[in-house]
Amino acid sequence: MYKIKKCLAVLVCMAMVMAVMPGVALAGELKEESDAYTADGFGYRIAHGDGDYFDRDCCIITDYNGSNSRISVPSEIEGLPVTIIGSAAFDRDCITSITIPASVEELWEWPFTGCTNLQEIIVDPNNKRYKSIDGVLFFIYEEGGMSLEYYPRGNTRTSYVIPYGVKSIIEMYNEYLTSITIPDSVETIWGMYCPNLTDLYYTGSEEDWEKIESMDKFAFPKMISNATIHYNSPMPETAPLVPEIKVTVNGSKIDFDVPPTAIDGTTMLPVRLALEPLGAEFVWNGENNTVTITAKGKTIVLTIGSATALVDGIEKLMAQPAMATDGRTLIPIRFVSEELGYDVQWDGDTYTVIING
Repeated sequence: MYKIKKCLAVLVCMAMVMAVMPGVALAGELKEESDAYTADGFGYRIAHGDGDYFDRDCCIITDYNGSNSRISVPSEIEGLPVTIIGSAAFDRDCITSITIPASVEELWEWPFTGCTNLQEIIVDPNNKRYKSIDGVLFFIYEEGGMSLEYYPRGNTRTSYVIPYGVKSIIEMYNEYLTSITIPDSVETIWGMYCPNLTDLYYTGSEEDWEKIESMDKFAFPKMISNATIHYNSPMPETAPLVPEIKVTVNGSKIDFDVPPTAIDGTTMLPVRLALEPLGAEFVWNGENNTVTITAKGKTIVLTIGSATALVDGIEKLMAQPAMATDGRTLIPIRFVSEELGYDVQWDGDTYTVIING
């Protein structure tokens, strides 16, 4: 449901940007209805757990009618956790700073749509879904990697380096930026309008750049039409990096010669080093590019490049196919471990995959 709302948001965003970027004509249409307001101006409504979309009673922030420039979203209203910031919830140009609590789990479409002077978004470090880096809001994928959710429109810096590991740029509209560095980890650019951009530095090749998906292949170039794109540009040393993924097996840290990687939220680990300490056995068949893993009386056969696994002879679909890198076979660790009966946990605070068995 959330992803559907995100896609709809992107469609709305692009249509609005192509019309007139400074205006937000559809903000009123996007805004959720408010049931009541807190004493400090936060509009909200209560969502009751229905076992479908809402798994428990919670509060949705729907509006803000206060006049403070620096605001902090409450973590609880009427004894219920605030888990969602609703559509176009904040549309006041007086706001310069917003703090998001650890309780928030979702942002609906264009939550900061009218905050033309917003300079920073601060996220409680205990939030498991979102984080802020230098005032910019990011969404954390479950098993590594991020999307740039919102770049504050009122931030006045002229140069910005997007952290390596960011996969998607969701909403980046800013009239002050003249220089942006984009890493080749970016796969999609949904909303970017920087009319005064003169230089765009991309760490990949021109061919890689052409593979990036955008909402509209014709509209997007117009949004950066004043910029010169510099391909194969190195990442500045000052760029904040996504932490490396660490792995522990039965409490012991595992060191890999080929580092773990996250692909669209799926953590890929070198199979032998990850599972051999748990007693798993492996057979590699170079003729048909398969690896057979046996443990706890179960057998899994993976084929390089295929997302279909054979688990005791039954075909099952994986989120990502097995892959070969630098002589190592990387596997989607959660799928394989759980099929073999091992326990797998993700610690988002330390970027650690925890395997026990």
